[in-house]
Amino acid sequence: MLTGKWNVYLLFFMARGARRHSRLLECLPGAPKKVMTDSLRALERDGIVLRQVFAEVPVRVEYSLTPLGWSMSESLIALSEWGKAHAAEVASAREAASFVLAKESSPRGGGL
Repeated sequence: MLTGKWNVYLLFFMARGARRHSRLLECLPGAPKKVMTDSLRALERDGIVLRQVFAEVPVRVEYSLTPLGWSMSESLIALSEWGKAHAAEVASAREAASFVLAKESSPRGGGL
């Protein structure tokens, strides 16, 4: 259900209110348009996202969370807060791991 690189980000941004497709693309630089469209369709199929088409010229389409989607928002907020609270620890762990990997892959390093 929440597999895929962009789904959690999409839900996080929609938790701030209904969004048009173009606005979601702006929030996620680097997300391919087709992948975003496929992700939104899958979330709609699963009952997490509502796609609403407005009969205007030009046609306006907005995506928002359904009640089922909203039920995940508390968990997403908690995950975001955890990330902010532990960002320094994660950065330190990444730095330590990259040092070890660099040492192991060097010709004179401690690798096998």
